[in-house]
Amino acid sequence: MPGCFCAPNCKSNYAGEPSVRVHVFPNDPVRRAAWTRAVPRKDFAPMKNTVLCEKHFLASDYVKTSKYTDLKTGKTIEAPLKVFRLKPDAIPSVFLNCPQYLSRQNACTREAPEEKRKRLEDESLRIVIEKSLEEKRQQDKQNNVTSFYDFRDTLSSFNTSPFWSVINMDSKVLFLDLTVD
Repeated sequence: MPGCFCAPNCKSNYAGEPSVRVHVFPNDPVRRAAWTRAVPRKDFAPMKNTVLCEKHFLASDYVKTSKYTDLKTGKTIEAPLKVFRLKPDAIPSVFLNCPQYLSRQNACTREAPEEKRKRLEDESLRIVIEKSLEEKRQQDKQNNVTSFYDFRDTLSSFNTSPFWSVINMDSKVLFLDLTVD
């Protein structure tokens, strides 16, 4: 059993109990203080080897997938993690063998501004890329020429430079530069 469990009445990882993961108190003083305040013990001061088991965190406190945004397509690829990670802002909030008022069962989660900005930017980028690809497909479809006769028939819809004089005949098309010196 690594470390010293600090949650009151918690029997996790004792003999006969199912094995669970444990989390060491964070080194960051602000997060460490938040964890310390969350543990319902009077005059509690965590030591170097003090731990809390995973039962004291909400399911929403864990990162269960890894995300990657493909820069070429703008799509976000998400893969499940084999081992869940505790989110950096997670605070212990579930103390089952204590009075209910000491536990926070419903976490009010809010998306961080930078995450929201990135999510909205990724979504906008994805929409723009899809629109661009659709326009490219339409343009390719419109400009698709499979034979000389298709080319000749659609030549009038193409914008050619005024530099060229185009003469469209039955079996040939002539592009001429007629300049007078």
